[in-house]
Amino acid sequence: MKISLSSVVRTLAALNLFLPVCTAVCFIFGYRFSLFNYTVCSIILGVISVAGVVFSFITKEKNSKKSDTAMLALLPLLSVINWTVYLFKSPDKTVVTVCLPICFVCAIIISIKYIKPTILKIASVVTPSLALFPITFISFLLLLPVAKNTVVKTVPSPNGTYCAEVTDSDQGALGGDTLVHIHETKKLDFLIFNIAKAPNRIYTGDWKEHETMRIYWKNEHSLMINENEYTIE
Repeated sequence: MKISLSSVVRTLAALNLFLPVCTAVCFIFGYRFSLFNYTVCSIILGVISVAGVVFSFITKEKNSKKSDTAMLALLPLLSVINWTVYLFKSPDKTVVTVCLPICFVCAIIISIKYIKPTILKIASVVTPSLALFPITFISFLLLLPVAKNTVVKTVPSPNGTYCAEVTDSDQGALGGDTLVHIHETKKLDFLIFNIAKAPNRIYTGDWKEHETMRIYWKNEHSLMINENEYTIE
């Protein structure tokens, strides 16, 4: 089957839109969208982006569709948005800071190669490039061992509807907190992602408080933390 430039551009646009759009839609409705493996997905995105650039140099096809031109113009911006979302959601920041910049560079190359007129080409490249400094700075901060959240205890409710998750939030020189979130155990699992109700933080305490914290379920909808009752609805 012959691969067209149009299909390559639309595939790259769809891949860059997938995580940001799904995350935003789920957030609006109070849910959390998660990929099963952000590292693998980052690598796949990088490989497909490089393949797209290689294809653009070996094909003799010229871009002529207005819809493709619009998508090409947006491709670098979409790659920056996707890069940002991956940075905050992926637990493996190192792989993201390698693969997602590759996706951005590939998007720039393809856009420069096919976009006309020149003014649109410049706009499509310059606009997302303005975000490079802040996103690079954020990447650097996230790579530093400044803050670390570690789940130290999970306490399921009697019937298994909920799970209380105790997190030790180590913020380096700033100290830290002990956090308790309530997760609903029911979730929808798909091939590469799952959708679950967004966790609800019900308690914030002092750093290292988890070491002496007394936490247990009184019943399916009542959680006791240090003898204080918290109702879960």
